[in-house]
Amino acid sequence: MADGVYEDFARWGEHARESPLYQELAARVSEDDELIALVADIEHLPRPNMLFGAVQFLLDTDHELSHFYASRTESPVGPAGAFPIFKQFALDHAEEILDLGRTRFVQTNEVRRVAALMPALMREADRLGEPVHLIEVGASAGLNLCLDRFQYDFGGLEFGHSDVHLRVELEGDVDVPTRAPYVQRRVGIDKNPVDLNDPDDLRWLESLIWPEQVERRRRLRSAVRVRATVQVEMVRADASSAIGGVIDRLPTAGPAIVFHTFTINQFNEDQRARFDRALEGASARRSIVRIGFEYWDGTDDWPEIRVGLTEASLEPMMQAHPHGAWVRAL
Repeated sequence: MADGVYEDFARWGEHARESPLYQELAARVSEDDELIALVADIEHLPRPNMLFGAVQFLLDTDHELSHFYASRTESPVGPAGAFPIFKQFALDHAEEILDLGRTRFVQTNEVRRVAALMPALMREADRLGEPVHLIEVGASAGLNLCLDRFQYDFGGLEFGHSDVHLRVELEGDVDVPTRAPYVQRRVGIDKNPVDLNDPDDLRWLESLIWPEQVERRRRLRSAVRVRATVQVEMVRADASSAIGGVIDRLPTAGPAIVFHTFTINQFNEDQRARFDRALEGASARRSIVRIGFEYWDGTDDWPEIRVGLTEASLEPMMQAHPHGAWVRAL
């Protein structure tokens, strides 16, 4: 197991392009036997996200490590010299980190990802007919299910009015949406739904945001305020077991759009197969489309947005920045 963890951190660091601190720390962790031994015991995946999220969750502003974190100080120092302090902090808090690794999940609720999904969402809503039911797998706090309550900017073409402003750059021949879909019902499925009334749950959501990404934290807080005004049903369940029943319990006729962002990497092979079978079964009773935004095999340079039903039949539509900053037609 440890050999795979070394590789996980080396590969993860290559993707952390927007966090010089995490790039430095991931590279150093991938060469450190003591930390790899600790991280190998973290239960939930992906382990790099869990380690860095747990450390940031536990980190107070009075600890010397906080001087490297833009989330903890307005004037952070560069990442050089951070690793020895980070390592000691992680070892000193090993039991707390492992406890978070058992009780928390990676639930990065980055709402700009739905802006990257919007060209696919609107194409499918137009094809299937509206209004649609939205079902998000790995929904975290359900923020993405409020997608029709945000303001969008696609290279100067804007629509919507909201405190949540989502700007996305378009590359290539992307079908530019001019509005969000009309929504009937919003259902989120998550093994551990985030309770927005729980300060620790909110702290965990913020802890999963990379330290330098100040704007992402502002966007999250704005989206939390919007979410408080929208009715969303949250289902605590393993989506591979629950998805068929959730679709069948939708109260009215109409198509269902099932979407997920950076969730499949937390499914094992059996869960992925059961999820596919459940969607196939439910599709006999209702029009359904699936839209996924994922690193599908873990080795791609950029994640892809794919559309279809079962994983084998999904068609690549776009590449996208992991946090939705741009989309590129395929």
